[in-house]
Amino acid sequence: MTQGSKYTSFLVLKLTLFSHLFAATSGQCRGTETFEKLSRVTLEGVESAPPLFTYSGGTVTAGCLDRCREARTCSGFVVDYSREACFPLSPVYPPAGPNPTPRPADHAVNYFQKICLNGPTCGKAWMLERVVGFEIEGYDDLVLNDVATRLKCAELCLGERNLRCRSAEYHERDRVCRLSRQDRRTQPLSFRPSNPHVHYIENQCAGIPLQQNCEFEEFQEQDISHPDLQLSVESIEQCQEACEAEASMNCRSYTWVAQAGVCRLSGDDMTSAGLSAILPSPGVVYYQRTTCLDLRLSCTVDAMTVQLYTPEPFKGRLFSQDFPNTCKSQDKSRTETSLVINFRDPQCGTVDEGSGVYSNIIVVQHHPVIQRRGDKAIKLLCLFQAANQTVSDSFNFIVDSTFPGGRVATAIVNATAPSPRIRLRIVDREGNDINGARLGEELYLRLDLDDDSVYGILARNLVARSGDNSDSIVLLDDRGCPADPAIFPSLQPIPNSRSLQGKFEAFKFSEDQVVRFQVNVQFCLEECRPAQCGNIVSYGKRKRRSLKGEGGLVTLGGELTLIGGEVTLRDVEVLDNEEEEEEDHVYHEMPLQKEILVESTTVKPLKSGLLPEETEAHRIANLVCTSREVLIAMVVSAVILQICIILIAIMCVFARRRRKVPATEVQQGAPSLTLSRGYRSPYTVSYSEDSANTLKTLRTSLRD
Repeated sequence: MTQGSKYTSFLVLKLTLFSHLFAATSGQCRGTETFEKLSRVTLEGVESAPPLFTYSGGTVTAGCLDRCREARTCSGFVVDYSREACFPLSPVYPPAGPNPTPRPADHAVNYFQKICLNGPTCGKAWMLERVVGFEIEGYDDLVLNDVATRLKCAELCLGERNLRCRSAEYHERDRVCRLSRQDRRTQPLSFRPSNPHVHYIENQCAGIPLQQNCEFEEFQEQDISHPDLQLSVESIEQCQEACEAEASMNCRSYTWVAQAGVCRLSGDDMTSAGLSAILPSPGVVYYQRTTCLDLRLSCTVDAMTVQLYTPEPFKGRLFSQDFPNTCKSQDKSRTETSLVINFRDPQCGTVDEGSGVYSNIIVVQHHPVIQRRGDKAIKLLCLFQAANQTVSDSFNFIVDSTFPGGRVATAIVNATAPSPRIRLRIVDREGNDINGARLGEELYLRLDLDDDSVYGILARNLVARSGDNSDSIVLLDDRGCPADPAIFPSLQPIPNSRSLQGKFEAFKFSEDQVVRFQVNVQFCLEECRPAQCGNIVSYGKRKRRSLKGEGGLVTLGGELTLIGGEVTLRDVEVLDNEEEEEEDHVYHEMPLQKEILVESTTVKPLKSGLLPEETEAHRIANLVCTSREVLIAMVVSAVILQICIILIAIMCVFARRRRKVPATEVQQGAPSLTLSRGYRSPYTVSYSEDSANTLKTLRTSLRD
């Protein structure tokens, strides 16, 4: 080897060592160092480490991001919002195990993982959000095979130029990456649980969806427990403006504390943090973004036509509020959904408000079966005029009803062990049994089991039905997994008890106020192992098995009676198979049901912005437009009508006086009928002449 080649080899080795040293000092990231957020997720053991950053009385997210970004040994951190602190994930304080696995948390925490991406940047504090075990079903715009890692899939989404990639799904086992123009907020009904090897990745650089960029939904006396930024402002309008203008993150909700002038911004909402993140908080108001509506109304001489435009095929319902069965749109899964309402059709209930104004209230229901919080009712107005113009006013549902406490569905199982008593209850946040609720109200479905029982319980096939059984929706499937966690989540054990409960928001069916919950409950000896539903743990049936004497199954013979909501099972026989020790000993299914009432009676105006073509919709909400000719004709008609009324009234008064004067004079019969000094009434003269003639006749008769 020559001296030149030795020098070249030494130079290459030196450059290689320098590049490795540079990579190590820069955190081994040659691209963009950012973070990936997992909401309501923690790592075992991390929260017991010394905090990375704390800030009493404020928010810690920004400070934690800065501290972890500066620390080369920090590979991530967990924010505990209730403790106002974050805890690092580092070699000095590692969690349990060499490869920590994020797990769902039941308290207000978020996990931020430091990542390195090769691709375009957007200035967001965290560029990705991830949900383990979920996917958007049916909206794959681009499928890429043989993608090595999850981060590579995320980079493909960030760098894709042929479509605006809002989300991606990475299948670890198949090494498949699926890119989509949709995300969990634009297609909430398609965001469903999958297996634990599927990762839903949301691109934060895509920004807020257009259909969620015009309206905020209000929650009085409630607050989300995930604040990321805190500001001091003078009004709620300034708080909303701060949320809309925030560039470091996608602000999806904000909280206004009027008494302190405090505005708290959050990158989470009910979609990402879940219903359990919304907690009672007196004196504050919580707002989160909601879906906007693109509605257009046209009027003819005999009908009004309303058109709903959506970016994706509309799978919900569009119908008249008072006539949901007979007056509804027949369009299915279209981006343009129309409803024609005839003014004279009694099956649509259009109201004639007079002066050529016709109105109707329609409902935009996003779910095909049930009404939920956020569905809108819109009042439509049509006025006959030379050039057809319409003004629309929109309303929110506020459903309010109070009902006395009712019976609780109960069931009793008689076996060789002490008889467990299981009750299906619908309760409020205070634990009180309810039979009626407001639409969107926080409720809990509870399966109460005696704490001293030797049994555990499973729940599956939870179905909500309308009062007449014409509509139904599956809440928990035959595995016990939630069909749509946004409507009803998984059942979780209540601490220090054998009972289960699930938190949900009150919903109703379009044609019925009654919501009947039906569930099948099974019993296990000791405890029941929960079902694994993606990254969700649910205490439903882990594995469906037939009731034919399989191993670990308990068959119930004898008599089964249902009286007054109580089920009694007799003559229980246990069939145990020792070869299947890992399976639960499951008892026969026990059906339970409970009804509640949800009414939709009150409507209030929405805020401006629901109609994109009307930028001042709030200003003209109660206005009716008309032409100049029609207005002049109406004014002239009103003036003529007033003159006619006055003339008729004057004529009636004079006619009444003319009839009353003669009758009054005759009834008096006084000797002197003089009305006033110097004037004698003609009736008085006539009366005197008649009297004189009468006296003269009498004198003549007496002479004769």
